[in-house]
Amino acid sequence: MYKYFTWTDKDGYFRGQQLLHRNQIATLLAHMPVESEAFATIQDYDGDGNCIGCPLYFDIDSPSLWDAYHEMQELVEDLRATFGGEPLVWFSGSKGFHVVCPIYIRHERCHELVRLMVDDVTDIGDRSVYRSRSMWRCDSTWNEKGNGYKVAVNSYGNLNDMQNCSRQNVHVPHTHNWKQRDADISSYVPRLPKFEDKIGKIDGDFYEDFRPCMRKLWEMDSPPEGQRHQFLHIMARHCFRSGLSKSEAIELFAGHHFWSTVKERDYTKVIASVYRTGRGLIGCKHGRDAEVLREHCSKLCALNEETSVFDFIGGL
Repeated sequence: MYKYFTWTDKDGYFRGQQLLHRNQIATLLAHMPVESEAFATIQDYDGDGNCIGCPLYFDIDSPSLWDAYHEMQELVEDLRATFGGEPLVWFSGSKGFHVVCPIYIRHERCHELVRLMVDDVTDIGDRSVYRSRSMWRCDSTWNEKGNGYKVAVNSYGNLNDMQNCSRQNVHVPHTHNWKQRDADISSYVPRLPKFEDKIGKIDGDFYEDFRPCMRKLWEMDSPPEGQRHQFLHIMARHCFRSGLSKSEAIELFAGHHFWSTVKERDYTKVIASVYRTGRGLIGCKHGRDAEVLREHCSKLCALNEETSVFDFIGGL
């Protein structure tokens, strides 16, 4: 099993997402400085970046740790009654809890299926975590905001004891047998939105919420002569950064007014490479992409060094 993984270096900067085997992640975590923060996807992947599945998961976060603590206990009781078995619980090291149920959703769009299942069970928890390549803090890693470590806890435990364990990076072992079983998703798969129904939302993300340069690249009739390969790489990384699955990215290119006219292998090979390596960074300041993106810059982009606040306000 593989996961996308990111961590902070010695200067406190996050490294880009990398697709790594679980054993590689374990090795990195074992050799990181104690103050490093590290995150890995909840979803599991194969070595080519294809999503395999994920457990039934919940993220509880609240301005009040006391409220989050009581929500966690209420959720655990609901899960016991609904699914049976004992959920696993971690204290995030700040103001939240991570809860995992011993049920595995084996599907490429597992995050969407989990969202449907969660909505049927409870209104507790942060819904924003049900997206492609959603990341959680790794066990025993530092939480800068809370000045503590993410640690395993007993849901019945005392909150003060949980905080003390977090400060010292002491885990309370999950003593029960956690026997994972595959979920019956037959009634949920038909409820997944069809890709053509999602296109409007995806287009909205591309053409409204993203930077003007990327919008222009997607709307362009065809890439300039000699720049097709570079455009293809930038746009594939844009799909990755936007949270699309690999199959959704391929389908988006297949329906595009220009890329649908080229050989399918031309873009599927690049997309596969991007999703396999997890290299989704796009920048206009440095690197090979900078010159292309600057050519399509706009004064309405907040990253444009020539932009004044009046340009930006005037474009709203």
